[in-house]
Amino acid sequence: MNPVQTDRHCLLNGCQLAYAGQMLGEAQAMLEQAMTEKRQAMSGALWCDLGEHAFSSKDRKRAVYKIATVDEETGDPVEDQLTACGPHAAERQMQLTRKTALPPGPDSQLYTEFLEWKSGQSDQEPPK
Repeated sequence: MNPVQTDRHCLLNGCQLAYAGQMLGEAQAMLEQAMTEKRQAMSGALWCDLGEHAFSSKDRKRAVYKIATVDEETGDPVEDQLTACGPHAAERQMQLTRKTALPPGPDSQLYTEFLEWKSGQSDQEPPK
């Protein structure tokens, strides 16, 4: 058979239609799989309010901050929440952690005087 007769024979017997149906079925299955993967990926996404980016809900070091604010229109108190990914939560925690101005060092007496002054236990001027 030459190619023209083969195409005519295939057309008459429906093999082109069967092949097209098979391709359509495969395409639909691939589309459904892609949509399922997309839903799974997006269902686990959270928004980092501090870094303004998406991150995984599986991030075990994420943090949620409750913030008391005031509604600008009504003046009523409102409680908001901020969500932060692990790295931005750690960065925020470092900013909130109090640090002493004078670290402990070889002059322990000076450091002790500084701590007493800072806590209000001393009436003297701050150590220099």
